[in-house]
Amino acid sequence: MNQPVGFDPTTQVPTPDFPPMTEPMVRAMLAIGPWARFFSILGIIFTVLGAMGGLILIAMGIAGVSMPRDMGGREIEFIPMIGLTVLGLLYLVMTLLYVFPVIFLFKTANGVARMKRGEMVGGIEHALTNQKSLYKYFGILTIVMLCLYPVFIIVIVVAALASSMPS
Repeated sequence: MNQPVGFDPTTQVPTPDFPPMTEPMVRAMLAIGPWARFFSILGIIFTVLGAMGGLILIAMGIAGVSMPRDMGGREIEFIPMIGLTVLGLLYLVMTLLYVFPVIFLFKTANGVARMKRGEMVGGIEHALTNQKSLYKYFGILTIVMLCLYPVFIIVIVVAALASSMPS
């Protein structure tokens, strides 16, 4: 663990005589802890529910749970619903994307708990490192999604045009 040193904003150099943390900074960090814990617990609950929902949709799609289709007087046939399976897979992917932010929030809350136990420097370091990871993750995810949106739009437009063409 690093030695606690301050940071002089005028020279941009760490200095041993500059106070490492002010009281308002510590109070702000301590106030983050309960919210980080609350949102991480909610994240765990909704991640598990999302994964269960995805698995149920996949099972329903594979099992062929769908509306019965009348075959023109012949026997009624149940067809597999590929749409449910795809939607279930999409739920699982979205759930996987939520796992990492939940972990970072939980670790942030643990860092604040360490602060409350008296491990001030180690706790702050742990909490801020995980906050940095959380924001980095969301930044990378945002860039990836912004790059994928044009691809999705092109695929949707081409599919719509192809389906509207007379056969």
